[in-house]
Amino acid sequence: MPAEYEPHDRSLMAWPTSTRRELWGQRYTHAEASFAAVARTINGFEPVLMVARPDDAAAARSYCGAEIEIVEMPIDDSWLRDSGPIFLVDDDGNLAAADFEFNSWVASTCRTISTPPSVTACAGICMSNAGAPRWCSRVAVSQSTAKAH
Repeated sequence: MPAEYEPHDRSLMAWPTSTRRELWGQRYTHAEASFAAVARTINGFEPVLMVARPDDAAAARSYCGAEIEIVEMPIDDSWLRDSGPIFLVDDDGNLAAADFEFNSWVASTCRTISTPPSVTACAGICMSNAGAPRWCSRVAVSQSTAKAH
């Protein structure tokens, strides 16, 4: 797994989802503007692929502009660090991607939640878009934990 600072083709981001609007409260439009500003800044150095729910894609395109590639996917969270794929490169430079289960940060409550289908779909579509073979892991990740099944 390459370090974050290693050369890569693009950055992958997810748009703030309207399904989580209650978490953002009155700051939802500020979050949209902030995500777009980050994407445009990164795009000054490398391409950005922004994942957005189909219902949110028009807003993402409007805020981000034509330079940012918007891909519509049925996501329910914008936290791709945990719910998106982890890309891997072998010694010969061949690309693959690990698809971890994502338990939505519930490890601290001692409950187990299976990976929502929308998260699995997001990882799979991201991998397909990148042309990377999929390696399905039995490890569930959350913000601060990993648990093998």
